[in-house]
Amino acid sequence: MRFTASKEANVLHEDKSVSELKLETDEKGKPTVLQCGSLSWYIIKRGNRQGVRLKDSQHPRLSKLEKIDSFPIDPQWRIQAVLERFAQPRKVTIPNVLGTEEQEEVLGALVFKIAGKEYRLLPLGDKDLFVIFGDKTNGRKPMGVDGSCPWLNGPTRPHHNRF
Repeated sequence: MRFTASKEANVLHEDKSVSELKLETDEKGKPTVLQCGSLSWYIIKRGNRQGVRLKDSQHPRLSKLEKIDSFPIDPQWRIQAVLERFAQPRKVTIPNVLGTEEQEEVLGALVFKIAGKEYRLLPLGDKDLFVIFGDKTNGRKPMGVDGSCPWLNGPTRPHHNRF
């Protein structure tokens, strides 16, 4: 995909003015981010669909953000888990915010105990793990939670307050 700016527009890429540029999507990592004034945008790819993610750093709602409710950390919920690898990776179906589903690979299960009862979570990723949580407060859409886990070297602690 190529981008061509109108002659009147001052479009920047990495702080340099551009008139035409080949765009990389977010599919392989870092997308090509363009900027014009307070707007920045890049191409996202989800399955076989592409879209534009547009951000406005000067949007009026940003100055009206209120404090997000949070709760004190309770160390009793800092739980160690061990990754039990599957003999072969498995595919799981994950719904996304576009209303479609994607197939993701799971290498194993994070296994842990709470009050003597064993639980299992299926994390996405290979080096940094990603566990998707959902509850009644977020309707039908799951909330992604980064639980970057150094499980290659032993036990890990999944947590959801790391962003």
